Amino acid sequence: MKIYNYFKKKVEDDGIEFKINFVNIGESDSNISDLYSPLICSDENRIMQVLRSIESNAIKFTHHGTISTTVEIVKNNHKEDFLKISVRDTGIGIP
Repeated sequence: MKIYNYFKKKVEDDGIEFKINFVNIGESDSNISDLYSPLICSDENRIMQVLRSIESNAIKFTHHGTISTTVEIVKNNHKEDFLKISVRDTGIGIP
């Protein structure tokens, strides 16, 4: 998992629990880049850029606790499914 490996050292040094959960994705799909073909057609580099930004903010403002990222394929009744990514942390939030 690229995003996990990207932040692993920083998170471990700060004592923060860092989790990535995959929902509605086959168990063998443990790498986010595996999601793009044939399930999701998107710009992997752009998604990784956004994830790095969001995860960096979560790490910056979470001094203890947990950062949890969920990656989910959302089935749509139409022809296209969607990739939903959510990040939840125990940081201070926006005042």
